[in-house]
Amino acid sequence: MKKKVLILLLSTLALMLAFVACQPGEPQQAAVKDIRVDMNSISTEFEVGDTPDFSGIKATVVFEDDTTKDVTASELTLGKVDTATAGEKKLTVTYGDFTKEITITVKEKPAVLEAIKIVAGTVETTVYKGAVFSTDGMQVEAIYSDGTKKSVKLADVTVSTIDTSVAGEQTLTVTYAGKTDSIKIQVLGVAGMNVVSGTVKNRVMVGDTLDTSGLKVLVSYGEDNNVIVEAAQLTIGTLDTTTAGEKKLTITYDGNTIEYTVNVVSVELQIRASSVRKQIYVGETLDVSKIGAVLVYSDGIKENVTTAKLTVTNIDASTAGTKTLKATFGALEATIEVEVIGVEKLDIIGGVKDEILLGETLDLSAIRMRATYYPDENGRVKTEIVYLSDVTLNTPDVSTAGEKTVAATYFGVTGETTVKVCKVSNIRVELPFHYVQAGNDIVLDGMKVYGIYDNAAKTPILLEDGITTNVAELDKNAVEDKTLVV
Repeated sequence: MKKKVLILLLSTLALMLAFVACQPGEPQQAAVKDIRVDMNSISTEFEVGDTPDFSGIKATVVFEDDTTKDVTASELTLGKVDTATAGEKKLTVTYGDFTKEITITVKEKPAVLEAIKIVAGTVETTVYKGAVFSTDGMQVEAIYSDGTKKSVKLADVTVSTIDTSVAGEQTLTVTYAGKTDSIKIQVLGVAGMNVVSGTVKNRVMVGDTLDTSGLKVLVSYGEDNNVIVEAAQLTIGTLDTTTAGEKKLTITYDGNTIEYTVNVVSVELQIRASSVRKQIYVGETLDVSKIGAVLVYSDGIKENVTTAKLTVTNIDASTAGTKTLKATFGALEATIEVEVIGVEKLDIIGGVKDEILLGETLDLSAIRMRATYYPDENGRVKTEIVYLSDVTLNTPDVSTAGEKTVAATYFGVTGETTVKVCKVSNIRVELPFHYVQAGNDIVLDGMKVYGIYDNAAKTPILLEDGITTNVAELDKNAVEDKTLVV
């Protein structure tokens, strides 16, 4: 009986609890599955010793049923971040039973610049008067509160100016981020000057400009204190090169002047006579492939000039006479005379007939001539055989009979010969019969008529065209001798 009463009481209690839990207006909230922190609402980087402030944090709570709720710091439980040491730390963000960690970076506090220092030995502490003082190699160190040192770029440093136009002690000061350091610079005065050998010529041509762009002067500031000064830092005078002779070039530096001797020379170009022929024959080409020349200077120096360096203007050997051969080297010109030996006479010696028949073509393709030249300087006379292709030929008109002149011209000299054009001076008639019966026709079909030329051979030629006779006028019925006129 007691057991039944206990079961009844427990059942009644369970119904009452169920009834209370299911009261309308109080729904049960789902569990949290994520907290999404708005990273723009908090800072994630701090320096050692900072006190982080996350009071402005904003987040979105995501529940298991995918519903969300926007929350602020008052609804969240935020953990503490240790900033006593540098490193990555964790900030815990808790809502209900769910916690999420956010990475926070704690950095060391930056060191503070306490001083700057010019590194010893990185800049020259002496400079010569008038020279350029350079700080290109200078090094500057920044010294920080934590004891570290860092190199400073020269571009970030303000450097004072050293005036090298005045001898004496000066102060070089550098400034960086409000800090300064300085060292003493000694400007040394000039004791003597000499032109550095090979930096400027001591010999120049008349009319040329002496190139002093590379001139250097060794300036002495005392024992073992020498410096080479470039042309840009020197005052260099003008050298007179209009005439030949020894001239003085003045060089001034820092009020000190020296003179440098320069020999101004003139030059003449001469063709070597042995390198080219003095005589050639008309029509030849003068060989200048081995022509040579020499530069003759006013100070006695001579310098050979090879063919490759010369520009040669060859002579015109198409006509006889004294011709001028010219060679140039730069602006210089030299000439030499060459005699072109001409043809004295031209003889036609063959290839031309003495006679041709009227109506024939005069064939001169095999014409040959002998050219005889004037004597050379040694008295030698040159002859040569020339042909049709070598001459200018005057071909006569052979369309009429008579003596005709054939003229050939070779380098201005003409040779002549005559050709007789022979005409028909007589005719000869040959008949196959000398009688016919009276009353029969006189038939001339077998008659041959020859023309006899007036040449030495009395050459006959059978005539076929242009023949007329009086056969039609002859009385064929009368018995008697008849005269046939052809």
